[in-house]
Amino acid sequence: MQLLFAMVVGLFGCEPGNPKHTVEVQVHLEPPLETPGANVFLTGFDQVDPHTGHPPPGSSPAAHHTLGMFVYKWPLVTRVELVKGLHYFAMVGFQPWPAPGDHMSKALKITSETDSPLRILVGGGTLPAEPQGETP
Repeated sequence: MQLLFAMVVGLFGCEPGNPKHTVEVQVHLEPPLETPGANVFLTGFDQVDPHTGHPPPGSSPAAHHTLGMFVYKWPLVTRVELVKGLHYFAMVGFQPWPAPGDHMSKALKITSETDSPLRILVGGGTLPAEPQGETP
């Protein structure tokens, strides 16, 4: 198993004192993509809608990590520093940033009990498009 190191793009909404937790992350992809060479992201949000399981519409991520670019071999294994209390989603797609239609995991909340390795399954669910507003 190859261990990669994640590139942290930013901890946008996180206060400097928020506790962090470094864990090994294993991103599994089922079913496999027809086209190899996908990009893998891990994005954390403060809140998740209990009905949809997604961040509330219009919310901004509090943390974002690029775990791998042009990934051909699964599972992707890396070490990453996560913020306790955030809800993280792993996303797999072909754009340089997460985009509507990307494959997406269910939310995982990071707590002080979160153990390494953290196994994340990215399945058939997709990243929803932002609502464009109602038309009259």
